[in-house]
Amino acid sequence: MPVMDEMMRRVFREPGDTLLRVEWKDLGLMLEGVIDTCYESCNCLEEDDPDYKEYYACTLRITRILQCPADFPKQAGDLIEISIDRQCLTSAGKENELPFFLEPPTAIRREDGTLVWSGEETI
Repeated sequence: MPVMDEMMRRVFREPGDTLLRVEWKDLGLMLEGVIDTCYESCNCLEEDDPDYKEYYACTLRITRILQCPADFPKQAGDLIEISIDRQCLTSAGKENELPFFLEPPTAIRREDGTLVWSGEETI
């Protein structure tokens, strides 16, 4: 059973229709969206692997991309997983696409700018 980290604890408290702004400052990425689903996940290693871990995650339905690098493989309407684990994103159907790695977000805010969670806090 995974332990819930502080980022997910705070995101889970938000009402389901709350528009959230999710930021990855180091990547120059900022998305707006609404939480679609929250769930338990894992890093897809075998359970007996010493690096295996379970965690909570949620999918965000992207409503608007405010800022992104040129090689960001998602668009408005797509789902993206938000969690403390590193993500590898690719777009379905694109050949020869390089993987796009996404670290945990640096900040999550409500539409009005109110801070929900910051990566500068202890997870």
